Amino acid sequence: MNEQQTGGVPPRNKLKLCLLAVAAVPFVVKFAYLNQAWVSSPVDRARLGLWGSAALLFAVVAMIFKLVKRFPTVKPLVQSRSLKVLPLMVLMYVVGLVLDINAVQLVASVGILWSAAWALYGREAGLLLVPAAACAIMAVPGSSYWLGKAVSGLTAPLSVAYTPSFSAKSQVGYIGSEIPANDAMSRFFRTSKARQFRYASRSNEVAVLAVQIGKDIHEVHPATHCLRSSGWSILSEELRDVALPGCEKPISMTEALASNGSGRHLLMWVWYSSEKESTGSFIRFRRLYSADVPWRTYQVTTYVGDHDDIEAARRTMAAFLSARKDAR
Repeated sequence: MNEQQTGGVPPRNKLKLCLLAVAAVPFVVKFAYLNQAWVSSPVDRARLGLWGSAALLFAVVAMIFKLVKRFPTVKPLVQSRSLKVLPLMVLMYVVGLVLDINAVQLVASVGILWSAAWALYGREAGLLLVPAAACAIMAVPGSSYWLGKAVSGLTAPLSVAYTPSFSAKSQVGYIGSEIPANDAMSRFFRTSKARQFRYASRSNEVAVLAVQIGKDIHEVHPATHCLRSSGWSILSEELRDVALPGCEKPISMTEALASNGSGRHLLMWVWYSSEKESTGSFIRFRRLYSADVPWRTYQVTTYVGDHDDIEAARRTMAAFLSARKDAR
């Protein structure tokens, strides 16, 4: 049966369905990662629930509209403009595999599926699926972070290596204690060695998370992502060059200011370092990371005072880092 026999309406084509199923494979193989994100992160669970449901709704509406209207595929497959998009999406997916970045792989897999549907079922179908594809991209864990920080992250400055050693007695003038890892922390850092410390002096308190990154790079997330998962709201996040006594040059760090909603504020400094270089940018770190090179990441936090004196909190953390015994 041809198009003329059906009044200009193309018949259902099983081959097209098979090709569309093949195009869905890159997305399907990421289901295990999406399930892990759903289980382990409240922020990702909310993102997947909201945007994923919207994507599914738009896709169903597009399918119903397509079945009712039965738009003909005007151009032959080889002439479809979507074939210019599809190779770019495949290339993006390969780059995501090489760099081992799940967010890039997922965004690319959505693009592959969308451009394949466009090629197989025509421009109208491609346009109908645009809202579904956009919502699916927004549902990707970490997508907003990568999209928002990509340009600045890739050009973020590098500093000299900064890998301080922390212990309960490493900071002069502070009473320190190591916090034993609970079951959740042990499950999260399965291949990495993570240690938590609390320090107190007469005037302030400082917390430290020091992680020796293991074989699974996905155990390390942007610090603000973890704060959001713990119920904190991020008020600001920026790269800063922090000058520390004993360091010839400033150290690049990400500074985040967070609020718990009840008036309490937290200031955090985060950086990533190998034995040769360090950076405050998570994206720059991911670009530099190699499993063959040992990397560490540090999170140092303190509470901002009652008068929201951020400068005082910065001085507190600079003085704390400068109080290391091996820095004297």
